[in-house]
Amino acid sequence: MSGGHDITGVSVQTPIVRHLKAGTKDKPKTTAKTAPKAATGAAATKKKKTARVVPKNVKKLMTHRSTRPLWAKIRRSAKKKKVPAEQLLKKKPKFVVKKIGGEKNGSKRKVLVKKGKRYYP
Repeated sequence: MSGGHDITGVSVQTPIVRHLKAGTKDKPKTTAKTAPKAATGAAATKKKKTARVVPKNVKKLMTHRSTRPLWAKIRRSAKKKKVPAEQLLKKKPKFVVKKIGGEKNGSKRKVLVKKGKRYYP
């Protein structure tokens, strides 16, 4: 440790960083020479972890790290839009079926609700 002083004049201890070269004696020694044991009993019946499924309409709000700010964000946006918060969480359709005139046009088409940009700079 090397000594030093901070702004108040109190002595502060700062660590000295030492870089080790490859092949030096300070490397940690491994003493375990036994073969890995096969899983038996409770460890063998353990279930694998599964990924958490998050709905797409909530996924964009997942930048908040806990549920409390998440629900606060939903409530704020619901208040701003003057609709109930549950309505914001309902799944919105991606396509709308529209009638098409003419004999040979198939009479209906699926059209995207959220259209893409017309101009890409």
